[in-house]
Amino acid sequence: MSFDFNKFLTSTSAKRHVDPVDLFQSLKVIDPKVNDLWLAQGDALRLWHAIRDHEDVAIVLNTGAGKTMIGVITAQSLVNETNDHVLYVCSSIQLVEQTAKKAEGYGLKVTTYYRSDFSNTLYQRGQAPCVTTYHALLNGKSRFLQDLPSAIIFDDAHTVEHLLRDAFSIKIRRETFPKAFSQIVELFRRYYRLIRSGVGYEETKKQRNGNNYWFVPPFALYEQYHELERILLDADLDEELETLFSWEHLKNYLDICALFISGQEIVLTPPVIPVSTIPYFQKGIRRLYLSATLTAGDKFMRTFGRVPEIVTPKTTAGECERLILIPSMHSDCLDDVAIAKSIIREQKALILVPSYRREAIWSDVLTMREKDNITEKIETFKTAETPEKMSLVSRYDGIDFPDKDCRVMVIDDLPSSLNPLEKFFWEKLGLAKYLRSAISSRIIQAFGRISRGMSDYGVVIITSQKLRDWLLEPKNRATLPLFLVQQLELGMNISEDTHPSELEKLASRCLKRNPDWLNLYNKQIQKSNSDVESTTDPQALRISQTEFEFGQALWRRDYEGAARCLSQSLEETFEASANTAAWHLLWLGYCFERLGQKKEAYEAYQRAHNIAHNIPPLHLQDWSNLTPELPNQVLEVARYLYSDPLVMQQSVPKTFDLDLAVLDGTGSPDQIEESLRLLGQYLGLMSTRPEKEFGTGPDVFWDGGVGTALCLEVKSDKQSRSSYIKKDLGQLRDHQQWVRNHSEAKTIYTAFVGLLLPPSLSSNPDPDMDVIELKEFKAIAQRLRAALEDICTQALPSTLPQKIFEVFKQRDLLWPELYRNMEKSKLQELGEKH
Repeated sequence: MSFDFNKFLTSTSAKRHVDPVDLFQSLKVIDPKVNDLWLAQGDALRLWHAIRDHEDVAIVLNTGAGKTMIGVITAQSLVNETNDHVLYVCSSIQLVEQTAKKAEGYGLKVTTYYRSDFSNTLYQRGQAPCVTTYHALLNGKSRFLQDLPSAIIFDDAHTVEHLLRDAFSIKIRRETFPKAFSQIVELFRRYYRLIRSGVGYEETKKQRNGNNYWFVPPFALYEQYHELERILLDADLDEELETLFSWEHLKNYLDICALFISGQEIVLTPPVIPVSTIPYFQKGIRRLYLSATLTAGDKFMRTFGRVPEIVTPKTTAGECERLILIPSMHSDCLDDVAIAKSIIREQKALILVPSYRREAIWSDVLTMREKDNITEKIETFKTAETPEKMSLVSRYDGIDFPDKDCRVMVIDDLPSSLNPLEKFFWEKLGLAKYLRSAISSRIIQAFGRISRGMSDYGVVIITSQKLRDWLLEPKNRATLPLFLVQQLELGMNISEDTHPSELEKLASRCLKRNPDWLNLYNKQIQKSNSDVESTTDPQALRISQTEFEFGQALWRRDYEGAARCLSQSLEETFEASANTAAWHLLWLGYCFERLGQKKEAYEAYQRAHNIAHNIPPLHLQDWSNLTPELPNQVLEVARYLYSDPLVMQQSVPKTFDLDLAVLDGTGSPDQIEESLRLLGQYLGLMSTRPEKEFGTGPDVFWDGGVGTALCLEVKSDKQSRSSYIKKDLGQLRDHQQWVRNHSEAKTIYTAFVGLLLPPSLSSNPDPDMDVIELKEFKAIAQRLRAALEDICTQALPSTLPQKIFEVFKQRDLLWPELYRNMEKSKLQELGEKH
């Protein structure tokens, strides 16, 4: 039998094209849907080719505008240029398989790698790119670390932040490591008892609550570091698959991690991912980032530690037709979820939710749940008939249902945090500005799950007040693509003017291509056909760069350099966000502690807690067994008077007078707001400036943690012949509602700070609206100063809380009696006097 050697002959004229457009034109495309490059795809490839030798480039295109084709062509182009290894990285195995299938349709051969298996040898031979997962790339024992690629294409690059966080997070699950879990919980029991949170901490464990995480501050972790290390070593984390890879990253850095404890798991993760230590992000490797939502430089800096050159071809591709309905915009809406359920009742619908708790709200209409086999369910849902309903939990990208696959979607509630650290930032510190670009990215991705092409159309229903309020805020909408903003504004107008009972008919008209709807839509919505604009806030970018540089210095154990990064930018960080600055102060204090500068460390820890009470305090004295139990207000004052274990405060804090100086009326409204915040802080209250911190809410908010809060609107710039107008009153009512939504206070006092002026004739003040002259707060500051002087000269560390309680009670400084006894006037009565 003869052997046919001729079958191994290859064409000597075959050329390996480097120019990506030439490469595409040379391919034998077998996908019937692909005739040629779209204009935007061709522009993107040409623009990238012109700067292909640059190390960091991002191509930003709308969802549905054909990024996968661009990605695989650039990957093969780089293979042809370098004759070396090139990776194309996806967020899941399902997307690896999907990308490989699309590449085949374009006439390209690729290698896939997942579950420790290469599909062929083309990648190793430098003939084709390897399509793999972020898990395979980023885990601590990645096989790609052994032979670094020359280039990497990051698909859906906006997902990398949370995938990096996952790779650098050790998760000690109670079910897998019951002994280690119990030992670590017990290790920090005393700390929480000392700060009088022992009961809640114990309940979290007993009730196996997996939603509530307790943040262990770095100084408390450091106290128990060697025992924590021993427990983790005994647990043999390197023998369990779920901890093997992250342990490799973190095993030598446990003492510079943040620790979170819930009833189900314990998580150790760095405050900042040390990206610069990962070989893929070092010099000599080219990186191409593909995304629809990476134009915010601060988010990119926080994820990758750099800002790339951005390629943004002009295109309307992906700008599909959407009717957006927001039932809660109408005054007659009592239950937006119930209305949404009625709208989708006869429709096939996708329901995006941020948590399993929110998913339970939809259980009566769901026919498929995300907990089931997700890949199988997705394919089943695509071909399912009306009225199937499928939920996805915290999955805002990577799963697409274009055209007839699905035309109706519910986005329920604000996209939530994906890890305990982000959850702490969002729920405990309220870092809305800090997380704005991350939330914006998830919302953009959510809208792209259905209605992806220019000829596609669908209905999107928005539910939950949190998501609605986020979308209403102009600063948040400014981070969204112009085309989506136009659709939202049209949807808001329609929803506000259409009774909830009519929304089902309205959705049906859109889906049935009603001419009146199409006429309205085409007149109101203009195709943007413009570059994707950067939404980078320069200040946010600088803060992100500071955090990145701090994180890298901390990982190198350069505590002095890490402290310098944070301290040099602290003033600007305070200006942007007091709570972000509080987080920085906590880690600045830890750097000081590791440098042996205990006094500076304790001061930083105390300042951090004073600004943001959800940052746990340093405990220097055991006041946990005080009888009678004293209010938290008293303990907060005791903590800042006893922030140095070597010597208790002998007089009022040194910045007290300067901090409160403008309460005499000499400052601007902004300066007065800050002094009022600081006055609340010195009183031992949780005192914040929500309007400045979040872009909404009262100017100043005092909460004593006893069910009574104060909402202040500063109007110190009003003149003597002015009045409190209807807009002022509406603002105060809106901010009172914000307090109801964001605090547990049952009683909410509302007051204007300014002259005793009447309401305007056209306004109708509420009976409980107060007006307080600024001089009243000045008087409180003077009374507080005298009280602190007396306390400091008379108390011992062991008797400090009791002495504060006695003096504050005697001088009407305890909350809420402080407010009840203040000199104030009812706005209604001021109107009656004029």
